[in-house]
Amino acid sequence: MKPTNIFIFILLLSFMLFSGDLSYASQKKQKVYIIPVAGTVEPGMAAYVKRALEEIKDETDAVFVFKMDTFGGRVDAALEIVDTISNIPKGKTIAFVEKRAISAGALIALSSNLLFMKDYLITLKIKILLRMKLML
Repeated sequence: MKPTNIFIFILLLSFMLFSGDLSYASQKKQKVYIIPVAGTVEPGMAAYVKRALEEIKDETDAVFVFKMDTFGGRVDAALEIVDTISNIPKGKTIAFVEKRAISAGALIALSSNLLFMKDYLITLKIKILLRMKLML
């Protein structure tokens, strides 16, 4: 048997074993909202994030993904965004660093429940994020 066929077989077998009730899974759909956090962090961005989350606050099963690409900016605006994100129930927020999240952007990224980064980010950016995480 080819390694590819073995991999597909294992993948299908694990899907069948761990998927649970397939009829229930097809009925329940979870919404994912992507909120871009790009450019300079400033009071306008804080108002934008707050407004975006207020418009969809009634979505109980929704997940919010913050797509990050910022060099940072004003810390007061970043802290306002952090406070807004912190008011979302635990497990509902994901920060996805597409290109960069430096300085105030790192604060925002670290306020989410999960943090994902594209694999080609340079090591310096990762070190900055890790230092920020240790400081919190």
